[in-house]
Amino acid sequence: MLRTPLQARLCFTYRCNLRCPFCYERFARESGSRKELPLSSWLSLLEELRGLGVFSVALIGGEPLCHPYMKPLLEDLTDGPMRFGVYTNGTLLDDTWVELLQATHRCSHVTISLDGFEDYHDGIRGAGTFRRALAGIERLSSAGIPVKIAGVVSHDNYRAVPEFARFLESLPICEYKFSMRGDAAYGEDELCGELNLEEKVEFFLSMERIRNELKKIGSNSAPFPLLSQLRHPRHVTEIAPCCRDPLTTFGVLPDGSVPVCASYDDAPVAGWIGKQRVIDIWNGPVMNEFREQQRCGQELPWEKCGDCEHRQSCRKYCPKLEKVWLCRKEVADALAKVEHVVECS
Repeated sequence: MLRTPLQARLCFTYRCNLRCPFCYERFARESGSRKELPLSSWLSLLEELRGLGVFSVALIGGEPLCHPYMKPLLEDLTDGPMRFGVYTNGTLLDDTWVELLQATHRCSHVTISLDGFEDYHDGIRGAGTFRRALAGIERLSSAGIPVKIAGVVSHDNYRAVPEFARFLESLPICEYKFSMRGDAAYGEDELCGELNLEEKVEFFLSMERIRNELKKIGSNSAPFPLLSQLRHPRHVTEIAPCCRDPLTTFGVLPDGSVPVCASYDDAPVAGWIGKQRVIDIWNGPVMNEFREQQRCGQELPWEKCGDCEHRQSCRKYCPKLEKVWLCRKEVADALAKVEHVVECS
């Protein structure tokens, strides 16, 4: 295990200029239950991360570009040893912001959220957001700043995603990837945004058919990692499959809490910025216990799982996946059934 993190994910605000209905962070923002650390704490944290040799940080929110801390943070990162990426909805990326990012000489990329074509995107994020995001992409590209796209696949847009992927191929970006809605992981089952089994199979096969056309799609984009596991089940080993984030990435939320998983805000808290040193949290008992749980894996839920060829993947211990249990055998069987029907027709 690494004694220090390689990278950090700094979610320094829940503030945002949009009010997307599916945003998992809106409850924290609207309730006011989570206070934000002062700027001095974030600057001290960056200094501490530099001292540990962390080589990159992600600046996220909320919407980082609407927060007054963003400019001082960029000034602190300018010409320094750490590179950084920014995650944004893209609607505020005017010439001034692009010039500020360019002037740091340390911006590795900007990731912009785009969930579909204009009607769909504007329908969930607000009128005009699609065109403003596209304008931001053009500005960044013209300035030589690499652009990535992040899209979310839901019950409402999954059928349009293959064609939308073809559209993304035409943009001046270096990469894009899709993730699946996981409302249940955030206690929001009522949103009904997740794909059911039949919709998953339809989406998986539609993307698989055009995979060779997609040159800019990320290797970890949905649905391809899961499809690979279904097509080629993992060999069973003593050590369970592990996510790399708890081994490499240090995450901080606006109130200074540090979740054991940098990619899941609702994960158990390992420590607090301002009360403990980064190195002590990273090597502390909560983080180490979580990593050991990952190595051991979780118990399979049913007796029949003991002989399943997909059981190694299902042993993966993850506080998020724990709440959105997916039986890979069910998905694999559904895929095989559809493919058999197609072959016989």
